[in-house]
Amino acid sequence: MSNEAENREPQHTLIDPFACRMWDYHDRLPELINEVTCRDVIQSFVKDGQRHPVLARPMAGSDGVQYELIYGARRLFAARHLNVKLLAHVRNIDNISGLIEMDVENRLRCDISPYERGMSFKGWLRKGYFRSQEELARALSMSTTHVCRLMRFADLPTAIVSAFPDPREIKESWAVTLAERCADEDAKQRIMIVARSLRKREAGTSDSKRIYKSLLDYNHKPAVSRVSRRDEIVRSSAGVPLFRVSYRHNDLHVIIRRDAAPPQVIERLTSAITEALSPARPNGFGADGKLEGGIRWPSVERTLRLE
Repeated sequence: MSNEAENREPQHTLIDPFACRMWDYHDRLPELINEVTCRDVIQSFVKDGQRHPVLARPMAGSDGVQYELIYGARRLFAARHLNVKLLAHVRNIDNISGLIEMDVENRLRCDISPYERGMSFKGWLRKGYFRSQEELARALSMSTTHVCRLMRFADLPTAIVSAFPDPREIKESWAVTLAERCADEDAKQRIMIVARSLRKREAGTSDSKRIYKSLLDYNHKPAVSRVSRRDEIVRSSAGVPLFRVSYRHNDLHVIIRRDAAPPQVIERLTSAITEALSPARPNGFGADGKLEGGIRWPSVERTLRLE
């Protein structure tokens, strides 16, 4: 074997897991690396040892870190948990080559979620490692369509992702459908409302499919009107809506679109409402607002609000 070939071959070595750190672009969610999620890896280490090496590159630092791991976050956790050495390929590798190696390794092992891959792709593009989705797709030997579909995870609002018990359970097709719905701002707001509601109501559930269906069912229903059944719309003689009178418990609100109420209109309205309300007093009540028996007239707050 030539010296050049030997230099390309990764070196297998046992390294100290406490002298390692994951590099910034690994595609595991740090908050989901724990004893529960890594239980299968820990059990495999105990039973059979570490069968698959991690990929590491040497580092020179004063903080005690000697290696940066390109992939192998769960194996690193298991080695630290068991206090055993970590089997590693040690190579000098640049960032772009590292991204490609990590994606290939994860695809072969089939234990990385579409959500994690999609969010990683977003980060790679944002950092400028690839100039476009097309360039990224060529580097990973994937179709541009597939990369585009995975990138839809990055289009999902945090409120929607948080409605699921584990974002890794969000299927690729679900992300595409939800992202398409969210392209419409009104639909997006409605889905986010139900997502927040589901997050509270479905706390502790593991039924991601039910949560997904609830989001879509809510979205396909007619939009929830912002006008209460107790609200009244006041229109012009031509039928154009002018303002809304809204009743909330003991409160009365007059609601006007902001673009229909320049300062001079607000001044006239305020003057007219003040004049109309100042002399008004319920019939049969005294100046102090009490009946002869001492019962007070319910306080009614009247407010003028612009939308």
